[in-house]
Amino acid sequence: MSYTPESPQHALRQRLAQLDEEIQFWRAILDRLEAGQAVDRAGLGVSLERLVESSQALRDSIIVEAGQLDGHEVTWNGRAGLLHVVACLEVRDRDRYLRLAEVLAAGSVLYQRERVRLQRSEMRDRAVDELRALYAQPVPPALPGPEIEHWLDWAWSLEEKSPGIVALEHLLPNVQHFLSEVDAANWQSHRAQDLECPPAAIPSGTAAAVVLTESTTLNAEEEEALPIFGSETLGAC
Repeated sequence: MSYTPESPQHALRQRLAQLDEEIQFWRAILDRLEAGQAVDRAGLGVSLERLVESSQALRDSIIVEAGQLDGHEVTWNGRAGLLHVVACLEVRDRDRYLRLAEVLAAGSVLYQRERVRLQRSEMRDRAVDELRALYAQPVPPALPGPEIEHWLDWAWSLEEKSPGIVALEHLLPNVQHFLSEVDAANWQSHRAQDLECPPAAIPSGTAAAVVLTESTTLNAEEEEALPIFGSETLGAC
């Protein structure tokens, strides 16, 4: 059985889809009411309660996830703002893979024997390729562990056959193989070049989302819809 930890952003997409289903039901009801047609009242109260619960569950999930990422409470206006928040969170979740790949690519394997050093360096390169392949996925599985600057120390501290090791073996077999063959004493970290977060790759179904760059020009309505972290408008993801 494969181990595929669910991405928090995948869960957000599921909540968004559930909300859309509830909204479509009520839009059909409103269309009938607007046309003066008969409506079955049975269960409408329960359906309305489900709609409110779906909306609030999505909002709560976004606020929790955004707070974990940025340390600020996120707010937004309108549907475009909502879709933009979800898309940006997806990009940031994927970005963990890219940043870990850059950390490994920037570091050095330290062995006196050249043959061993080259072998371990090839393992490192395969681990980097594995991380970049996961980064290329629209919504990759969640990368376990702490912030990337502490990730290698965390991974090396895991005990053999622990749940963390098992998770890494299934999700990142090349990374885990490299870590099992190279310990912290034979690894020298270098400061990876600061990365600019790439433009958000908006998943299908989110055409209304707005992705900002420094040259983006928005009208007043689009600016109003953008999500805000703390006192700052969320720009490029």
